[in-house]
Parts: sequence; C-alpha cells; structure tokens
Amino acid sequence: MRKIIVSFFTIICIVGLLISCAEKYDNQSIKFSFDDNGKYTGFSNLPTKYTVEDAKKDGCFVKQDSKDIANKELWNSFIEDASKGKNTSIRIVKFYTETEDDTIVYFNDLFFDDDYYYLFDSSSENQKKQPYQYLLMLEGKFGNPLRDSRVVVLTNDNTLKFNDVMKSLVSSNMEYIKSVSPYRLVMFE
Repeated sequence: MRKIIVSFFTIICIVGLLISCAEKYDNQSIKFSFDDNGKYTGFSNLPTKYTVEDAKKDGCFVKQDSKDIANKELWNSFIEDASKGKNTSIRIVKFYTETEDDTIVYFNDLFFDDDYYYLFDSSSENQKKQPYQYLLMLEGKFGNPLRDSRVVVLTNDNTLKFNDVMKSLVSSNMEYIKSVSPYRLVMFE
C-alpha cells in the first residue's frame, strides 16, 4: 500500500513539473494593471536580451523592420475580439535593425478594455492610461516612389484620414500638426 501511495505522489509531482515547464506565455497573461501613481506596470519584468525567436515562443505578435514576422493570427484575433466588445490584449514586439550587429527591441501592450483602447510603449516615460474610442487601420499611398501603405492608430476621431496622419508625422509645421485630431501610432503595416 505504501508503494502505491509513493508511486501516486511521484506521478503527480512529475506531471506537475511537466505542466509547469511547458507553460507558455500567452497574451491573456498581460495584465491591465497600474501602480499607486496610475502608471502601467506591464513592463516591469522585461528581459534585457530578447530575440525574435523568444518573442515567437512567448506568443507575441512579432514585427521586424515594420514587417510581420510571426503570430499575425494573434493580431487578427485581437481585432475580432475587440470588434465584438470583448476585453482583450496583445503584446506587439517590434525589432528594428540599426546595424548588422545591433537590433533595437520595443514592446507595445495594446488593450481593449471596457469599450476603450489603451496603448503602452516600453520606450515611453509616460505609462499613464489614455483611453481611445477607435482603432483605425488607414490605407493610402506613401513613400518615394509611392506605394500602398497602411497605418494603425488609436484616436477619438473616427473621421481621421491616412493623409492627415502621414503628413503630421513628417511635417515640421506645428500649426498643421496641432490641427490634426490627436492620435497614437500603433504601427505601420
């Protein structure tokens, strides 16, 4: 009888270890949480070295030099869930190649919570929550030569246009920039 009990507990421990080792990061583990000063706490434990492979394995939507690299289906699920009014979140990890040996990593946590969108950028000092009513995917032509482009923004103005956003990004005319409805750039596609 003692052998059966010991064997049973051994099996339970082994199964528990296997499950805990196999646990994978998922976007539902991104917490919409804030400290006592109202600052977002989701970036408090970011790794110092992070690779494209790490981001893929962790279940993040991965972009490199503005191109989708992995887990695009997570983005599509986020858009679908938010359009149904379901609270959801996604971590977008963006890798930018500076030189052959140097890549910069940015983390963006995007939430849809109680009918509002919130974006937090790991490179920003301001981690206070700012609600936006709309996530817009704006399309147009941009670049030299002109090519089809798409930009994703958060805004409270659903009439915002692609050309307004792009012109405000490259303009040095402060009057023009201030004339464009406030928005937050999520990403280029």
